[in-house]
Amino acid sequence: MQHEETLMVKTYNGKHTCARIFANSMAKTPYLTDKFVDQIRLNPNWAIKSLAQTMSAGVKAKVSTQQAYRTKRAALKLLESSIKEQYARIRDYENELKRVDPNTTVDIKCDFNNLVNYLFLRGCIYVWEL
Repeated sequence: MQHEETLMVKTYNGKHTCARIFANSMAKTPYLTDKFVDQIRLNPNWAIKSLAQTMSAGVKAKVSTQQAYRTKRAALKLLESSIKEQYARIRDYENELKRVDPNTTVDIKCDFNNLVNYLFLRGCIYVWEL
């Protein structure tokens, strides 16, 4: 370590007397969404107040109910977009099945007659040996 700037600690006091501060301006929606998206996926109807408490304990910082609401909304939007991307690739899956086994018949049906505007796809795959 010659010719380098160094630092020497002369005295170290390991006893900590200051209180933890839970106000953290770095706990923003993108960070919280990334950290809690899997838990929100498992429980999409999670109450906002309970979610805020869980987030506060998880990141050891104060998370308001408004911040929890924004995070939940962003996570659900992220999950919905990933589902749409997967459904958009259903034709690729059909083509791959036909490529691997030319004797496979794939019938994909869509049900658009639902009240909550979700897209249900039912893939029916029939394999006959000739």
